[in-house]
Amino acid sequence: MTFDSQTGEYDLLPAPIVPPSTICPDSGYIATFETISDRSDLFIGIEGVPRTAGRRWLMLAPTVPAAPAVGVVKTVNGQDVDKAPGPKLVPGQAVTWEFAVTNLGNVPLGGVNVADDKVANVDCGDGTAVISVLAVGETVTCRASGVADVGPHTNIVTVTGQPMARDGVTELSLSPVSATDQSWFDAVAVYGLSASKVADRSSVAVGERVQFTITVTNTGNMPVTNARVTDDLPPGFVAEELNGAKLVGRLLSG
Repeated sequence: MTFDSQTGEYDLLPAPIVPPSTICPDSGYIATFETISDRSDLFIGIEGVPRTAGRRWLMLAPTVPAAPAVGVVKTVNGQDVDKAPGPKLVPGQAVTWEFAVTNLGNVPLGGVNVADDKVANVDCGDGTAVISVLAVGETVTCRASGVADVGPHTNIVTVTGQPMARDGVTELSLSPVSATDQSWFDAVAVYGLSASKVADRSSVAVGERVQFTITVTNTGNMPVTNARVTDDLPPGFVAEELNGAKLVGRLLSG
């Protein structure tokens, strides 16, 4: 089948002649063709025979029923999580959710809404949480962001779209389709400190000065405030100067 852009007509290529008795008394051949766009009507004519020549035609046009469907895959910080507890995050860490929305059906979807039950700032590329038209087979990725609070978290995204005609403008008289996906993460607060103490020499004479350096390290994943450092000097030492985390003492006789 060919299309003439100037006349707006479709031409059928010649097909093998089929004996009339195998089709119907008024038919001479069968032609099979495929259109590249929807058409509400199609006139079939034979070259040299006017439309008013009284010919009768029967065209069987099989159609594929509309089967709208949508899917969504949700990730948290790049991970597709299918069960709890999900990735381990640090409280206060930035969290990014992505929602890959795909048209799995055979008709376009319009007004596809992406709604998360815990996150409000979903952006599908234009600052809104709505994909205006999602073509057949097309995938659009929406995003949202937040900050991890202490404890386990889960949230669910729901995607809903209206089946449309192939022009992407006219709504079909079909119910909206929807899909959901869930993600998890766990933000665990870990508190811990470690301390080490070293002297600036291994042996000293009576009356010599020895400097001890105390190093305190935060081994957790959360800030520690109001940390206090105390030290019990070895026998024979007295504190002479306290400077930050450095304790200076003097070795006494006896």
